[in-house]
Amino acid sequence: MGVSTKSIELAQQWAKNDPNPVTAKYVTDLITRALGENGDANMEASVELESLFPLGEEGEGGIPKRTSFGTAGLRSSMSPGPLGMNDLTVVQTAQGLAKYCLARCNIDSSSSSGDKRLIAVVGYDHRQNPNLQISSLSFALLTALVFQEAGMDCILLDGFVLTPLVPFVVQRVGAVTGIMVTASHNPKQDDGYKVYANDACQIRAPMDEEISTEILQNLNPWTDYGRLLQERRENYPSDPCLGLSDPQMTRDMLDAYFTALTKGGSSLKTGQGTIDKKQNWIMDPPKFAYTAMHGIGHSFAKRVFQEFDLPDFLVVPLQKEPNFEFPTVPFPNPEEKGALDLAKQFSEENGCDIVLANDPDADRLAVAEKDRTTGIWTVFHGDQIGVMLGSWIWNQIGKDCGMVSSFRKMKYLWDMPMRRSPQLTSIRVIFFFLRYHSYSLAGFHVCLNRLVFHVGGNCSCGRFSL
Repeated sequence: MGVSTKSIELAQQWAKNDPNPVTAKYVTDLITRALGENGDANMEASVELESLFPLGEEGEGGIPKRTSFGTAGLRSSMSPGPLGMNDLTVVQTAQGLAKYCLARCNIDSSSSSGDKRLIAVVGYDHRQNPNLQISSLSFALLTALVFQEAGMDCILLDGFVLTPLVPFVVQRVGAVTGIMVTASHNPKQDDGYKVYANDACQIRAPMDEEISTEILQNLNPWTDYGRLLQERRENYPSDPCLGLSDPQMTRDMLDAYFTALTKGGSSLKTGQGTIDKKQNWIMDPPKFAYTAMHGIGHSFAKRVFQEFDLPDFLVVPLQKEPNFEFPTVPFPNPEEKGALDLAKQFSEENGCDIVLANDPDADRLAVAEKDRTTGIWTVFHGDQIGVMLGSWIWNQIGKDCGMVSSFRKMKYLWDMPMRRSPQLTSIRVIFFFLRYHSYSLAGFHVCLNRLVFHVGGNCSCGRFSL
């Protein structure tokens, strides 16, 4: 049985709209092989074509399937077709998101009034599929072009950035949305599209459904994005961002990010760098090893240690540099069983007691500690790390602090001295009312799906979420 006529039509239309000539050719060649010559269809090509362009359950009259847009944005394998992460999927998503932002602010996309132009922030990581010439960078470039086409300003952060920088910049510049192009800790074949609202929290219901509706109403490209990209490649041959980014602004935003962490009334810097000088150590102070899991975290982790006056950590060399192949960790989630094995081995060989690990886009932290007496490693799970950090903020920075937690983490918080806090008590009472929404708590926006700390009622650095 050959490929359905409907799937062929969908594939042909897709290839026509695709701004990427490589994936467009891949699909047209697949169609040719699936149809064959003189009725001699290639069954393997037919099966692949049906998998890339599947129909709904109603058969040929059904609605074509496509990758779903939800509260986590998009995440799928880098492949052609409506189920994959590719240039056309990203264009369609960006167009829908732009329309949603304009509608929410009652702005016509044709308006050119300077005081009405909305701002979007876009960042990207190092993921790519060289065979198809698609990558996080290409997705970011297309997103920036879409927002420009919609009459919006777009701040494209220059170079690989850590995910938390995007919501920080959203809040800093008053942007209407932020996008981080990353698949986080997914396997190497995947990429993703994290979307933040204007409160710098990830989108939540019903935003996801409303954006999804706009995407489906804006599937046809507004312009020839492939031509725009080619023109920019010719004009900016040595610039990976094709003149769409602002390197100096990116550096300024990074400086502001680290300044917010280390200076001012809500600074997290409380003398960590002098602890080893103040303590009467019975044993030598701990040594740290760090792994970026082949992601983009190393340079940012190094700067954190420098900003907090901490001694340099040792870095796991095989996992230090960004590498889209993830050769040593096929599933680069530092919380996954076995993911820290190489880092622990490196620590054993170099006398390190503690392993710190980021996931590839540096918004997830894993910690492991070796007992010097028994030699046994303990890998802490996320709830334990969150509560340890919460306790540290509570004890080091001050008790004038509101805390929001899921019930899973609440059981740990409630067993600690901070349980006497009236803020914590009241949050327990109103938790169900706040769940899945974003509200202002003591002048601070919080999203209740994460554990969030706000210190002192006037937080200059935005948010600390785990």
